[in-house]
Amino acid sequence: MTYDTADTFEWNAKRKFWHLAGCLLMLVIFYLWKDLNGPVLNPALLLCFVWSLVGILVSIDIMRFYSPRQNEIIKGLPFYGQLMRPIEENHFNATTYYILAAAILTTTYEFGLCRESTLVLSLSVLGVADPAAAWTRYQVHKYGLGQERAFGLLAFLLSSALVLWGISRQLGDPLSVKCVLCIAGIVALIESYTKYWVTAARPLTRQVQRHIAHHAARWITWLYPDDNLVIPVAVAILAGLLPLVL
Repeated sequence: MTYDTADTFEWNAKRKFWHLAGCLLMLVIFYLWKDLNGPVLNPALLLCFVWSLVGILVSIDIMRFYSPRQNEIIKGLPFYGQLMRPIEENHFNATTYYILAAAILTTTYEFGLCRESTLVLSLSVLGVADPAAAWTRYQVHKYGLGQERAFGLLAFLLSSALVLWGISRQLGDPLSVKCVLCIAGIVALIESYTKYWVTAARPLTRQVQRHIAHHAARWITWLYPDDNLVIPVAVAILAGLLPLVL
């Protein structure tokens, strides 16, 4: 998520390290499972594993929403709590969205709707480009150059284009230059301007929220099109469709 507030351009090294490390960890798990796939480690177990992680993280977040004491305990954890931004203290954690994206991509892969290269690209773009954009914005802001968002968008575009170009060729399923630039441009806009699109749609979303009156379902109103979810899914959709038209 990106917000035009005082902390927009802070650099949380641990959080950005987790973006990259989490991406690599998910890919390692995927390839280990793929290589060991057989009578014991079958696709159904992989899907159960990833969706169980989603369930655990969602449960932790909902528990935080309804228990201030548990929220404070979780925020005080040495690693998990330090990764949270202030906005996430009362909303779903970015890691929850990222694991949800991985579960969706894994499911589509297992059902033959997503290629291996597409899954790897989708997770890798966010893992590399998000820290690159955040670091660029921080440095531009630190030296008072202005136009932080524009520089961040450019950094995200360039780094994601390099990831798309390099990995697609490494996996033997190369994307054309037009596809690479188009995908990189679209996801860079998503990463930089999701907040504005959500703000523009707020009158509509508030109308929907008013109809969710039950206290037990209040957490639904805290769902947000977080870039940790939207970007991997968007890359997968674009990487699947654009080669057919470009």
